[in-house]
Amino acid sequence: MPSPPAGFSDSLVATVPSPTALAFAPDGRLLIATQPGVLRVYRDPALLPAPALDLGSRVCADRERGLEGVTVDPEFATNRYIYLYYTFNRSGLCDSTRPMRP
Repeated sequence: MPSPPAGFSDSLVATVPSPTALAFAPDGRLLIATQPGVLRVYRDPALLPAPALDLGSRVCADRERGLEGVTVDPEFATNRYIYLYYTFNRSGLCDSTRPMRP
């Protein structure tokens, strides 16, 4: 594995099962999307104990599906929006959705 660039370090900060995407909020919180549909938050120095959001009952998480993306709205500081991309479980059929805000 290559070394990080000068001025950076590589260290484990949290263990989260099946992570799929990461995004940073302007205040430094790290949002972690997981395949089963759980959104976790890491706030230095720890992973918050409760999930921020659990879409598990709405997500198809088989194969490469699930909660696949998270991003923070450019105006997050004022509107508090985040956007998620996931494969929706529509009556047993898997369907990709457009990003939504919870």
